[in-house]
Amino acid sequence: MEYEFFRSVEGQYRAQFSMGHEMMGPWLTDEIDKREAEHLLVLLAEVGTGELAEVKRQYSDTTLLLNRDEAELKAHALAFEHHDLEEGMVYYDDEQQAGCGLEDLAYLLRQWHDFISE
Repeated sequence: MEYEFFRSVEGQYRAQFSMGHEMMGPWLTDEIDKREAEHLLVLLAEVGTGELAEVKRQYSDTTLLLNRDEAELKAHALAFEHHDLEEGMVYYDDEQQAGCGLEDLAYLLRQWHDFISE
């Protein structure tokens, strides 16, 4: 998972991710402030040790699901019913979900926390 953090010309903290993890950029940018990053790091530790079996966090456009094996971020738009599409059409949803290991997400959140604390 490749990404970069930067500040926009307006001074807003932003995150941009490589293909396959694109949706993590808006999620971090719009939903994850210092306090939420700290809270998620605690939850990740508890899931990693087995203290919690699973955690589900709802955000405005996405849901984060943590379990012992992975972290999965999905857009609420994935609830879209595909049967309404015309024959031969495919619903493209690759940019609306992303996953990674718990350690990778913890590392990302620590980096994001440090970046937005500058």
